[in-house]
Amino acid sequence: MPNMDVLRALDELKDAGVEERSARAMIRLVSEAVELQAVTKPDLERECTAIRATLAQSTTELRGEIAETAVGLRGEIAQATAALRSEIAEMAAGLRRDMAQATAALRSEMAETAAGLRGELGELRGEVGGTAWRGR
Repeated sequence: MPNMDVLRALDELKDAGVEERSARAMIRLVSEAVELQAVTKPDLERECTAIRATLAQSTTELRGEIAETAVGLRGEIAQATAALRSEIAEMAAGLRRDMAQATAALRSEMAETAAGLRGELGELRGEVGGTAWRGR
């Protein structure tokens, strides 16, 4: 911080009509106030060290919180995955059951249709006389 030009300040105050004794007292008070407000290099170094320590502590705390959150999220993901796998297995079992029932119903329907067609074929053979159809 630049030093105050005491002589210039004294001249300006005297030119403004302030007595020299009063002007010197004012300048001394202003100079002391400025010096009290001045920051020195050791002050800045102390502040930087304190800020670095706080930053290091905050970084460590944040890393811990991030690790805890990651563990929690991994647990939640594992639970969700297990629940989804269980749900998928239940759905697959239900679909297999439905497919087995549908297959059985279709087979039954096909058997009934085949039996009906055999009956109709037998009737047609009977109507035609049966001889023409025997070997074929």
